[in-house]
Amino acid sequence: MVIARIAVLFAAIGSGGVLVAAQTPEKLAPALAAERVGQVVTVCGTVAEIHCQFASRTTVVQLVRLPEPATVTVVIAASDRARFPPGIESRYQSQQMCVTGRVESLAGGYSIAASGPEQLVIEGKAATTASDIYGACDQGVQLPQLIRDVKPHYTPEAMRAKIRGTVLLQGIAGTDGTVRDVRVIRSLDPSGLDVEATKAFSQWRFQPGTHLGNPVAVIITAEMTFTLRP
Repeated sequence: MVIARIAVLFAAIGSGGVLVAAQTPEKLAPALAAERVGQVVTVCGTVAEIHCQFASRTTVVQLVRLPEPATVTVVIAASDRARFPPGIESRYQSQQMCVTGRVESLAGGYSIAASGPEQLVIEGKAATTASDIYGACDQGVQLPQLIRDVKPHYTPEAMRAKIRGTVLLQGIAGTDGTVRDVRVIRSLDPSGLDVEATKAFSQWRFQPGTHLGNPVAVIITAEMTFTLRP
């Protein structure tokens, strides 16, 4: 059985850099955050996942340094999002990031609240996309509405191997309602299911999102969950 559901939406414009305080604390891996709860530190890692939580409009960034499994969650509150450049989700995805702030305990891990861009530093060139593409956490955006979804094909090879799990995809819902530029954020390969999920997501159709009442392209994500019946 295949379950497909739309998840959260991402922003996708942005230019300009971000700054860090002149007095930068020691740089730590996410795994060491547990030892510094209540302290102001700088944690560095790779942005494994970044998304806007639809209900609260809170932006959540997961930092990891492989092969360690530990992560630190960077939380940007909806009330602080306006201080950040539009489209940070697309620009920060898969980049090397350092965040400076106070480490707090979080269910299942640790977090740092980022109230402004001066707390974040991207190491290397951040990804950018066209300035007419928006996302759920940008002000004035109304989200695209799903009109039609297509379920992905469960390949015989994956069924024989009893592969199950979720493929997380990202794409752009354009002003014409079609989905383009689909890429895999969280993979199930080497099962072949990534390809099938990508094909299905590319066939989804939306009522376009709007920004201040005007139709715009919006970066969206979708989860394709593959399960086997008993």
